[in-house]
Amino acid sequence: MGFGFGPATATRATNNYGAVDPLTGNFTPGIIYPSPTFTPTPALPIALWLHTGSSQTNIYRREDLQNDYVYQYDFPFAKTTTLAGFAYGYYSNNRVNRTATMPDVVNPFDPATFDSWFNAPQTWGAINLDQQLRYNQFQKYVTESVQLWKDKIILNGGVANFSFNGYIVNKIGTSTPLSPGSGDANTVNYGAVFKPISNISLYYGHTENAAPTTSFNVVAAGLAPKFSVGKDDEAGIKIQLLDQRVFIMIDHYDIHQSAFGIGNPANNTVPPPPTPLPTLYSTRHAKGWEYQVTGSLTKQLSLSANFTHFENRDPNNIPFRTTAEKSGGIYVHYEFTDGMIKGFAAGVGVNYMSDSPGDAASGYTTAAVPVPNQPTFYYPAHTVTDLNFSYTRAKLIYRLNIYNVTDEVYYNGGGSRTSTNVATPLNISASVTYKF
Repeated sequence: MGFGFGPATATRATNNYGAVDPLTGNFTPGIIYPSPTFTPTPALPIALWLHTGSSQTNIYRREDLQNDYVYQYDFPFAKTTTLAGFAYGYYSNNRVNRTATMPDVVNPFDPATFDSWFNAPQTWGAINLDQQLRYNQFQKYVTESVQLWKDKIILNGGVANFSFNGYIVNKIGTSTPLSPGSGDANTVNYGAVFKPISNISLYYGHTENAAPTTSFNVVAAGLAPKFSVGKDDEAGIKIQLLDQRVFIMIDHYDIHQSAFGIGNPANNTVPPPPTPLPTLYSTRHAKGWEYQVTGSLTKQLSLSANFTHFENRDPNNIPFRTTAEKSGGIYVHYEFTDGMIKGFAAGVGVNYMSDSPGDAASGYTTAAVPVPNQPTFYYPAHTVTDLNFSYTRAKLIYRLNIYNVTDEVYYNGGGSRTSTNVATPLNISASVTYKF
């Protein structure tokens, strides 16, 4: 069951939330833009209501089989490793959808009114989707790795072939007639590692992968390619310090993915469309930097820290839903190894995420000059701090964990303006473990 907030039944057809400005693509709460002049006009006041949407059942089945074969041979100045193998997979999904409605509630924050509404019987509509998806996939691959000059240079490369066949059908109506699907794709990978000195490694790698676009009916209509193809170029440096107790990594990556599926925003309306609209497909491009430091500074003190900043955008340079393009964290742990409090340990972790789009923006506004739609709202940036303590005595271990010490209010993402998830507030847990 899903809950959503919005305008009351009598005015639900009007755009009380506001509308997207056709000239900028930005969502403007409380303002609408009637055609044809797009003159900004105040929206009608919002009357709060609570309403249920649709119910969907998914039954999945997956079977996998994989075999790998490795052959190694040592030459006087080189070592080679050859890997060949195959992988078979079977996948099925039965998806059933039907509408479920209940009376509107004008004030869901009144406990008596809410309880009465919550316990009211639902009105179930007819099943509007009974979709079956079935497909088999088969992959063959071979890779070769060569180690030269006492592992100072490592080269690798490989090829793979991926094929599939299957079908998709909706047994209700004719919205998705029986649509077969099949395809074949080849991918390559290659890379190199160079160690100029024992504690420094420079590396570069190129990898590719292909996955079938399983909406075979959309592929047959020419609205999506047969495969979603990913290509990743990555380069970086790894450094080991303090007798290999500390590890530092700096990495840059550039990833392209075609036929990336996103949920159709029009399915998030209340009530939802009688027949769910198909997935939208776009090209995804992500590039950025990652930094990582981890290790033991002393016998008692250890730390792990990371930070990443990147761009993850569609062809219109619009960021993807719930993608925070900056994030980082640090965890510091100290353990007392002698003295009166030997066995006591404490740790503190701090995690940060930047703001991120709350919904999936797609398409263009109704303006004459194409203007891409922007996300209608963003989840704010947040920082969460956790503490943990432990005490080990003989065979007993006492633990105390405090999650979200500052009781930060933040969100774990969601699907739209009317579907979001509030993250866990301050939470304390304790445990005692006895080791036999």
